[in-house]
Amino acid sequence: MNSTQRNRRARLMATLAGVVAGGALLALPSGASASTVDCWGGAGAAPDSKGLAYSYSFQCHSLEGDPTQVDAYSIISNRPVAEFGTEVVVSKDGVALNDQSFGCEGTFPSEGFGCFGKASLDNTIQGGFKLQRNPCTKKSRRKGSWHLWVVASANKINPITGAKTSTTTEPQRLRVPGCKAKSGK
Repeated sequence: MNSTQRNRRARLMATLAGVVAGGALLALPSGASASTVDCWGGAGAAPDSKGLAYSYSFQCHSLEGDPTQVDAYSIISNRPVAEFGTEVVVSKDGVALNDQSFGCEGTFPSEGFGCFGKASLDNTIQGGFKLQRNPCTKKSRRKGSWHLWVVASANKINPITGAKTSTTTEPQRLRVPGCKAKSGK
C-alpha cells in the first residue's frame, strides 16, 4: 500500500468516524420540556413533640389549566426521617374527601418516603412524619439548614379523549419552621 492509498484510507476512516459520531449525537434525547404541574406547601411542628413530629400539607396546580390528578408523591428530607404516617388525608376547603386518599410506604430511618393514591389538583394533601433528631439542635444546625421537598407524579387528562399523560414535577421545596434563636449568655 503506497502513501496515497494510506491517505485516502485515513480520510475515509475519519469521515466514517465523523458520521458515526454525528449519528450518535442525533440519537441523544433533547432537553425535556418543563413540568406543567407546580406544588407548594409546608410543614409544621406538632405541639409538645420536642421538634421531632411534623405535619405537612401541600397542593399542586396545573400551569396549563388541564384537568390533572396527583397519583403519587415523595417527601424528601435532608434530615433522617424516623417514621411517617401511612394514611394521608385529602381535603377541599377544609373538608376531608372520602374518595381521594394516599397510602405511604418506605423504610426508616431514611431520607424520605413515597405515597400513592389519588387527589385532584388544587386539593390539599396532608400527612405526618417524625425526624430522628430535632433539626434545631446545635449539632444538627452545624450540618446546615433543614430542607424538605415534595416531588409529585400527576396524570394530565385530555378532556376530549380521556387519555392520560404522566408528568413529574421537579423537587419543590416545602416551607419548614425556622429554628428559634437561643437567648442568653
